[in-house]
Amino acid sequence: MELPLPPCSASLAANSVLDRIARIYPTLSRAERQVADFVLADPGGLARTPISRITSQSGASAPTILCFCRAVGFKGLTDLKLSMVAVLGGDARTEASATSDHPLLNSATELVDKLRHLALRAHIAEAAALLAGAAGVTCMASHDLLAAAAYARDALLSRAVHALTPDAPAYGGAPSGPATAHAVGLFFCRGLPTAALADTITRYRRHGHGAIVVGDVTVAPFAQAPVEIATGLPPRRGAAHGSTALLPHLLVTDLLVDALVRRRGAAAGH
Repeated sequence: MELPLPPCSASLAANSVLDRIARIYPTLSRAERQVADFVLADPGGLARTPISRITSQSGASAPTILCFCRAVGFKGLTDLKLSMVAVLGGDARTEASATSDHPLLNSATELVDKLRHLALRAHIAEAAALLAGAAGVTCMASHDLLAAAAYARDALLSRAVHALTPDAPAYGGAPSGPATAHAVGLFFCRGLPTAALADTITRYRRHGHGAIVVGDVTVAPFAQAPVEIATGLPPRRGAAHGSTALLPHLLVTDLLVDALVRRRGAAAGH
C-alpha cells in the first residue's frame, strides 16, 4: 500500500523545515497530518498565526500541535515558528506584518532577515581561523549582553574548546602573562564599549592571541580588534525585547561555532 504524501511535496526541497515535515509526513498520525497540512499550506504565515487559530482551522488540539512539533524535531510551536522564519527570511518578514499579534516574533523575523543579507562569510571565516589556533577563549560582554557571553562559552565548551567567562567581565582575563598569551578574547557589545572593555579588547589584540568583537557598530579606533563582526543596526528604540536584543549575537555565535567545527573537520580530513 502506498503511503500518502503531503501536498506540494515536489516544491519542498529548498526549505529545510518543510523538507523535514515532508519526509516524516507518512509516519504522522491522522491528527498530526492535519497540523502538517495547515503548515504546508501557508508556511510564510505561520509566524503570525496564534495557536488558537491553528487549532480551529486544522481541527487538531493543542496537545496534538505540540506532538507534531516534537515529531518534526522542535521543542514546541515557538521553536518551529522561529526556525521557519530563519529559513524563509524576507518572505516570512513580509507575512509577519507590523499588525501581527506576535511583536516578539516580528522583531525576531526582522533581525534574522537582516543577518541573512549581511556579508558575514569572510568575517566568520577569519574569526574561526583565529579561534582554531587559540589555546582558549575568554568570552566577555557589555553588561546588557552577559547572557551572550555565557551562551558563547557553553557553545564552545560543548565543542571541546576551552572557554570561560571571567568574574569581572570588563577586566577579567586580560593577557598579562604566559597563561593568557595564547587566549582569544570574544567580546559582545551594543554600541561602543566602555573604556574598561575597550582597554581589555586592545590588550587581547596586543598581548594575547587576538580579539573578536561581535556588535552593532564598529568599535575601532576606540578599541583595536583584528576581527569585527557587525550584526547590523539595533532594534528600533521602544520596540526591542530582551531576547531579540540577544538574538543577533546568539545567531552569530552559532555561525562562528559551526565554522570552527567545519574548519576542524576539513583539517582532520587532510
